[in-house]
Amino acid sequence: MKVKEEFYFEEVEEYLEKNVTLVIANPSLEERKNCIYQKYLNTKNVMSIVYKDGYFIITNPSDRTPLTRQAPHNRLGSVLLSFPGIKIESILVDITSLQHVAIACLLRAILCEIKPARLFLTYVKPEEYIRDCGEYEFSQDIYSPSALPGYASHAKNNEMLVPFLGFEGIRLKNIIGDDHYSDINPIIGFPSDNPIWQFETLKNCKDSIVEQHAQSKIRKCKADSIYGAYTELEVVASDYGKPLVIAPLGTRPHFVAAILYGLKHKHECRIIYDNASEKSVLTRGIRNIKVYHISRFIGEDC
Repeated sequence: MKVKEEFYFEEVEEYLEKNVTLVIANPSLEERKNCIYQKYLNTKNVMSIVYKDGYFIITNPSDRTPLTRQAPHNRLGSVLLSFPGIKIESILVDITSLQHVAIACLLRAILCEIKPARLFLTYVKPEEYIRDCGEYEFSQDIYSPSALPGYASHAKNNEMLVPFLGFEGIRLKNIIGDDHYSDINPIIGFPSDNPIWQFETLKNCKDSIVEQHAQSKIRKCKADSIYGAYTELEVVASDYGKPLVIAPLGTRPHFVAAILYGLKHKHECRIIYDNASEKSVLTRGIRNIKVYHISRFIGEDC
């Protein structure tokens, strides 16, 4: 029997309250990004992690005397463990509020170095995304694609690009750039909580997809499913037998799937990212909260 690994928050709220020993979440001006931080600030040991100028700033705001320390990406785990009184038996990470680079490096540190007994992730889904002049524009700055810290890998012959699509078509165009991949297989979040979102994504990414003759190669998986996205990557790799270049430009659950796949298949793929900096407030309201149990990845092929 398959073990359920994705839940709605209400299904596991009592279990998390009783068993989680450490929560990693950031405060935010955006309601959904602030949700998990505020929920556990007064009842759990909460740590916040922000990436700035090549270092992670780690703070324990729930302590009576908040303590802050810095860490490069390759010492994130050891510095996190150096905080007094920290208990790592059961960790909950809120991927909604963390920067993408922090998610990538933190997952690597937890899964490969800290190795708790249990690891859960939360993702707070919005009621709606805010349009700017009629468009979904979330990024203040977009940079040339590169490897995430700790995920560098050499390019291989005959690579296939697998981009997870997001609202901003300019990001897909930037990722493709002048590189010549043997093939491109986009993955879109479908179904999502609002049909408009997937159609908007396709509309905004259409030009790049058509230019690459990839219309018939678009794959889909649920926009909020880590395991669905992970499975789709396995299927692509199996179907084509080529080294993958994964560009996680879509939802945070899809970003996590790319990181988990990259950790397990580090010799058969590489991950590239444009390090886009998000605007401070992108959404309104809270639709629901998903919880992901990813303990089976702890220590796996690290």
